[in-house]
Amino acid sequence: MSIQLTDNVSTAARRDILDLAQKIGSFQQGDIADEAFRKFRLTRGVYGQRQPGVQMIRIKLPHGRITADQLIRIADLSDTYATGNLHATTRQDIQLHFVKLADSPQLWADLEDAGITLKEACGNTVRNVTGSARAGIDPLEPFDITPYAHAIFDYFLRNPICQDMGRKFKISLSSSEKDSAYGYMHDVGLVARTQEGKRGFKVMLGGGLGAQPFSAQTAFEFLEEDRVIPFIEGVIRVFDRYGERQKRHKARMKYLLNDIGLEELLQRIADETPALRVKSYEVGEDSGNTLFVAPPTARPDAPAPSVIDGNEHFERWLKTNVFEQKQAGWYAVQLRVLLGICIRIRPAHWHRS
Repeated sequence: MSIQLTDNVSTAARRDILDLAQKIGSFQQGDIADEAFRKFRLTRGVYGQRQPGVQMIRIKLPHGRITADQLIRIADLSDTYATGNLHATTRQDIQLHFVKLADSPQLWADLEDAGITLKEACGNTVRNVTGSARAGIDPLEPFDITPYAHAIFDYFLRNPICQDMGRKFKISLSSSEKDSAYGYMHDVGLVARTQEGKRGFKVMLGGGLGAQPFSAQTAFEFLEEDRVIPFIEGVIRVFDRYGERQKRHKARMKYLLNDIGLEELLQRIADETPALRVKSYEVGEDSGNTLFVAPPTARPDAPAPSVIDGNEHFERWLKTNVFEQKQAGWYAVQLRVLLGICIRIRPAHWHRS
């Protein structure tokens, strides 16, 4: 299987893509058992479909942010390898369906050329890190959570501690007390807060839906920003060490928390501290923002919004779909995908209203 790789593909991604191609060849020759190959491909974003011979490809988009060029690349690849459609998921990924298994390495290589990965989009790993859609422009936010979402994504991607856990692990970051990223139903939910002029997060643990939903419990009302990533690593280490591995339906963080209680869970996390790679992890303002143009400054000279008199439908839409950003004089517009998945589109370049 010949794979075309550009210079934009990192060494780590190049190794992963070639490894996937080699494993596909071994599987097709009957040298790898079905279950072993299934576990392997899932952590590379290749998910089986009920239709034989084709796969679903899950594209991992940290915080759901994507540039116009990246979106065009995904659309082009869907035309080439899939159905031409893009499935926007509730956890800020994009999925392509009906992809031939043999095409998945080249598809991945073409995505990595545009700075997009499939790594750990599925499987028993740290899944996509999600965040509030309004982050960076939210009038209610104490600070922009975007750099923190990307730092968490970068830290745990290909991290040896989370490559073979008992079950998947999900993290979200909310920009304000509204918890619009639904931290209460995640394994780790973070809500941006400030205290005495310092940045930090409210930290929630052990939330989840499914047949037995659990609301996350509050571990900290305020945890300083530099302690967040080390704390999450401690949580993952405890989950990996003590979480259920035999009964799949019980192998989630919420069940471990329910079994041992919050106090015992926090003690076990503290016991893992000596083994942590880092004890403090500061996040820079520009973390994860290299592909994105910074939000504009305030426009005190901005004209007043246009008004369409007597149009009740427009007024209702304006009230529910448009809001003024924290940058005065600028507005954001929410768009709804007609097939039922509501997403927020935040382009690489910010346009005036």
